[in-house]
Amino acid sequence: MTPHKKQCDREEDDFTELVDGVKIREDRIVNGFFSILLPNGISDPYLVICTHARDMGLDPALLKQPSNLPLLAGQTISKDTLPYSMNYSGHQYGFYIPQLGSGRTTCLGEYLADDKRWELQLKGTGPNCYSRGGDGRMTLSQALREFMIAEACHNRKMPTTRSVAVLGGKDTVMRKGELRRLGILVRNAPSWIRFGTFELFHYREQPDMIKELADFLIETHFSDAKVEQKLVTRHLLPAAVYPKEADGDTINPYCQVSQDPIEIALNSYACLFRSIVRKSAVLVAHWQAQGFVHGLLNTDHCSVLGLTMVTEKSGFMESYDPEWTPNQTDHERDFRFELQPSVMKWNLSRLGRCFLDLVGDSWAPNQRPKTREFESVKESATGEHEKLYSLPPRTHLKHGFLFHAGKSENIIRELLQEFEPVFLQNYHNLMLQKLGLEPTQINEMDLLIQPLIDIFAESGVDYQLFFQLLVKLPWNSDEFANAVAFDENGKHDQDTLIQMTDKPEDIMTLVLHSLAQLIEQDEPFVVKQPVRASLSKRRESKITMIRQQKVDDPSKILDQQNKLPSLVEMASRVRYWAMIFQTRLQKQEIPYEEWQKRVQSFHSPVASLDALSKIEDLVNSDDPQLYTFCESLCAEIYTRTLN
Repeated sequence: MTPHKKQCDREEDDFTELVDGVKIREDRIVNGFFSILLPNGISDPYLVICTHARDMGLDPALLKQPSNLPLLAGQTISKDTLPYSMNYSGHQYGFYIPQLGSGRTTCLGEYLADDKRWELQLKGTGPNCYSRGGDGRMTLSQALREFMIAEACHNRKMPTTRSVAVLGGKDTVMRKGELRRLGILVRNAPSWIRFGTFELFHYREQPDMIKELADFLIETHFSDAKVEQKLVTRHLLPAAVYPKEADGDTINPYCQVSQDPIEIALNSYACLFRSIVRKSAVLVAHWQAQGFVHGLLNTDHCSVLGLTMVTEKSGFMESYDPEWTPNQTDHERDFRFELQPSVMKWNLSRLGRCFLDLVGDSWAPNQRPKTREFESVKESATGEHEKLYSLPPRTHLKHGFLFHAGKSENIIRELLQEFEPVFLQNYHNLMLQKLGLEPTQINEMDLLIQPLIDIFAESGVDYQLFFQLLVKLPWNSDEFANAVAFDENGKHDQDTLIQMTDKPEDIMTLVLHSLAQLIEQDEPFVVKQPVRASLSKRRESKITMIRQQKVDDPSKILDQQNKLPSLVEMASRVRYWAMIFQTRLQKQEIPYEEWQKRVQSFHSPVASLDALSKIEDLVNSDDPQLYTFCESLCAEIYTRTLN
């Protein structure tokens, strides 16, 4: 792909109309995939933290050498480097923005390590032609936050972009009325191409550019798209083109299916889109299983490789709250935890528009790509289309060659439908792995996984801490078996339930303390459902108490049983779930020590909200403990990854 070498430092105040009447500066209109741009580095750079990992072909010892700091800080450029910034657009909060681009990042180039392609990028390198009025900078605390979250994602075996290093400097920038120290984040990925890269040229009506971009991805990252694949479907016709019956009623399109499945041969572009759909579904399954919230899930932050494009607004959920998001600017919570699967599928549908002319022939060929929708075709019907509309009802099933599942709109729609089953299957297997179980063909969603999620949602339990304490669950002991057993009345013995709360690190103690935090003691008992933002405000004191094991008398949780009957009910539900869980473990005949190792390996440390807040405090106060704290936190994150 040839970069567009347009100069971006023009001083004229020329404005040019772009797509949909949006007016932007002419010097911000870039016609190519990227622009050759020099980074605006920071002065007097120093290394704050550096990766411990060697899987990217980078030696941490070399990265720490003072002679390499100017390069990593964007001050100097190697003679073999041709720096560039990416060009893209995208949908943000549901609205299309015709011109975005890497307004604060600069790619230094690509390199190969163990036959794997990597694209090294500097974030926070100052304004360029894509900055749209911004300063193109990031604060040191933002850089450190993103570094820790990205490596924690990698540590949890989530598909993600990677962090390499964070550098600071003496320069400052104004944020929220205060001067903050600047930082540079050095990050890495096999590719930084995103959904918005395709959207840019789709809405500009440049199909040749879309094809070139797709060919590049097939050659470099999706070689499996060259292998012939089939799409099996029974749907014959899209909903909008069904004729009406004599009485005026529209034929139900999903009743009009073939008797036998239809096999459609997919070309390489359709296979490429299918791979992107499946990779994205796997990615979101990891997010939901690990309690990760992206926070800014626009199409310009969705990688075509199915990677987590971490931002400083991302984070790991602690107190379980389906509506939680770490992005404080997302006032409507559009990208909250529970909506991530549906948001990703919607983003994929936007990407699917860009592939319409690549995957096959259209049943609306004369419509402009910018305006063509899957469901609007009749108004533009001409030629052979009109002949079909003039046929008697249903006869186009025999004569129609345009309106069938082999047309591009239907292929895209059918491929999008693969998102949900791939997501559910991977989420199911990942949750079983979190519990230390082997994934099986048996669906455990209804009996094991969903009841546990319901307990989380009603109690607001610390999602990360629960699974860390799970490793201490004594499911192989007789005492545990007696505690989860039912009495002759089909209930759990309340005395036994109280005894089981005597251990501060027991998961039931954690759940009941979490539920108690949601109860207003001076009002009639009401479980706040769904758990909302107020939960997060009470999280710190609750989790501090649990983690420090300052539980004077855990049995008091159930003392006021008449006043708070739902605590007893919750305890019974937890024990019932534990009984089902024990049954599954015994059925798989997993040794207790082996089970503990599985759980520990799957629940490695993450960058907690408390740790990230402390980093920001240390940066803002110029505390010299910043370096030792970041190093210790980084070492904790990498411990299990390197082992």
